[in-house]
Amino acid sequence: MQESESDSKKELVPTKKAKHEVAEEAKSRAPTRKKCEHGRRRSQCKDCGGSSFCEHGRRRSQCKDCAGSSFCEHGRQRSQCKECGGSSLCEHGRRRSRCKDCKEC
Repeated sequence: MQESESDSKKELVPTKKAKHEVAEEAKSRAPTRKKCEHGRRRSQCKDCGGSSFCEHGRRRSQCKDCAGSSFCEHGRQRSQCKECGGSSLCEHGRRRSRCKDCKEC
């Protein structure tokens, strides 16, 4: 009796793992973030002089004096600038969270 090709080549089918098993494996492979003595990420710890803070003691991205990335060319918060079409503004030109016309819809 002759074996067919499919019998001789057995395919290995990967087993499905539970979500928690996959999550645990991902955690073990993920690089550990360096924490400071205060229990925070070192770069985001103001007490340790983390790199996320500028010389003015503010978040570097949100410091107007340092021309942080959160500010547009008009000197306003980028998300709230009407001229730049900020993402926090609704179609009525108001802040989304405070627009009574948008809340009624």
